[in-house]
Amino acid sequence: MTAPKNLKSSFNVSAVRNFLRLSLLSATLLAAGGLGYNTWKNNYSAEPVESVPPTPVVSVERQEARLQQWHENWRDMCVIPGREEPQATSQRSIRDALKEMEREEVVGVGLVKAIKDAGTAICVDPAPGNRVSYYSDSWNTIFLRRNLNNNHTLLQITHEARRVMQKDQGMLGRIKLSDTHQRLRLDFALEADVAATTTLMAWRLYQQGRGDLWNQLRSSTLYSDLPTAFTGAMLSTKDEKAATLAVFERWYARETRMADAYRERKHVTFMAGTDRRELPTYEMVPQGYFNRLGELPDGTNYGANKSPMLRR
Repeated sequence: MTAPKNLKSSFNVSAVRNFLRLSLLSATLLAAGGLGYNTWKNNYSAEPVESVPPTPVVSVERQEARLQQWHENWRDMCVIPGREEPQATSQRSIRDALKEMEREEVVGVGLVKAIKDAGTAICVDPAPGNRVSYYSDSWNTIFLRRNLNNNHTLLQITHEARRVMQKDQGMLGRIKLSDTHQRLRLDFALEADVAATTTLMAWRLYQQGRGDLWNQLRSSTLYSDLPTAFTGAMLSTKDEKAATLAVFERWYARETRMADAYRERKHVTFMAGTDRRELPTYEMVPQGYFNRLGELPDGTNYGANKSPMLRR
């Protein structure tokens, strides 16, 4: 989820922008009378294109067996929240991050509960590539890069814990879309929600005098503008949910973030063997799919599900 420091040299940001513009233009031209669009329109339904059931919650014993398949030394590299006390330094860092999250009684506690309820493991990946962290739906595991400092570990676990919650809410891993523009539309919305929720939790911890997560966001290459967006909205509205929505919408303003999400999508499709050129299918994110986007652990919603950014 974190881009390389020298992103412009390793990835052409303008290519992503042009790709998105061409995708929207192609859809517009086809909508004006293209046969493919008319066929799609006549057959379109509000039901999901292809529903994929979420990975079932597994017992701790089964999760341990799966981790053994991943790495023979997994016990030195992983934590299953709620299990035995840590042994390795990396495990202590993970558990310290979880304890810090739980100091925020709504979002933080809710995110940790989502991890525990799902039986999600948190592991240090010895070979994560360019990624600092990622959540694997198929392994039901959050993977972290080795040797992150405590504050960075806290930030990454918070980010990926929100993905576990998105899965529980039916927002992640429930549909497959072959249309690239629609896949990115969904990816961007989920990533913006992760950033907004993390910023809200960081703000609440900061108000308790615990500024580690807030300061980590401020120093982040990708997210340094988000705390500023939050505090600006708080000054004008005095409303945490309005400020969280401001962060959600601000996420779209920095092209490097969309480029990073695009690179992640290309990695996922390549690993899945679906990175190939195909005729457009005109599949859409189903109507109502974003209804729970922005829902917090206490059941309230900060408004992401009604944001105009979802129509981009």
